[in-house]
Amino acid sequence: MLGDWLAVFESLKDCYIDDAYSNIAVNEAIERHKECSSGFVRAFTKGVLRDSMRLDYCIDKLAAKGVSGVKKRTLIVLRMGIYAIDSLDSVPEYAAVSEAVALSKKVSKGSDRFVNAVLRGYIREKENISSVDDNLSIKYSFPEEVVALLKSQYGDETEKLLAALNNPPDLVIRPNTLKISKDALIEQLLKESVECGRTQQDENALVVIKGQPVGSKLFKEGYFSVQTLSSIRAIEAFSPKRGCRVLDMCAAPGGKSCAMAEIMGDEGEIVACDIYPHRLELIKAQAARLEIGIIRIPSLSCIPIAIIASMIIESLI
Repeated sequence: MLGDWLAVFESLKDCYIDDAYSNIAVNEAIERHKECSSGFVRAFTKGVLRDSMRLDYCIDKLAAKGVSGVKKRTLIVLRMGIYAIDSLDSVPEYAAVSEAVALSKKVSKGSDRFVNAVLRGYIREKENISSVDDNLSIKYSFPEEVVALLKSQYGDETEKLLAALNNPPDLVIRPNTLKISKDALIEQLLKESVECGRTQQDENALVVIKGQPVGSKLFKEGYFSVQTLSSIRAIEAFSPKRGCRVLDMCAAPGGKSCAMAEIMGDEGEIVACDIYPHRLELIKAQAARLEIGIIRIPSLSCIPIAIIASMIIESLI
């Protein structure tokens, strides 16, 4: 069990401290901890990330110096502990405390007594601490500005919308049509104990029903990508054609650029930019895994253009 918690911690550390993409951080942590339960690690990590604001609110009520006085690594362990107490049905409360304390000894030395005290205090007081029904921002972990915007547009339906947005989405994969058909991918994944089904929402997407596709040989060899249904449909609506030229100004980590390349039959040109130079490497890695040849990464001199474009987009939102 500690191996699972350590993999979750490393994923969260990469996201909170190093500003990593969550899906990439989780995949890398699972690769490092090959014996971990990948499904548990993914669900746990994404759950903590979704619930961050509420978790920090609870910690702020319990820590003597507030959440701002807690060291970064210890804060991650506390977030994990409270989330496990509240949301992991497979982990009893006493086990959540025990695992969090054991984890703190490994990743945040000297904090184990503090972690134990805070989590036990939360178990005693959680009914009072968690009573934030009138504060939708804390209850559903959405910034107040977002909640205000939704209220202005949806009124009394806002809470239902926030609750729906917090529901974990299905794991969806996109077949790499340059290498394999959808039906053939379904058959090949079954051989690796991964069961997929079609979705009525999009003919080119597959929903994972059982198994862990990212750890499969087929994923490593570029036969499919993990991508949200909304991203897949956005690219299909854009409908790039064979031989056309595309400029993707905010391309990292490369999922949409690669999806366009597949639709274009790997014919034409896609110039993929991003504000951060190190994230351009993620695009290169995606294209290499999928054996896509038409994606071109610009020189660093082009990056200011991406920054300007990003500023323009933000000003319009």
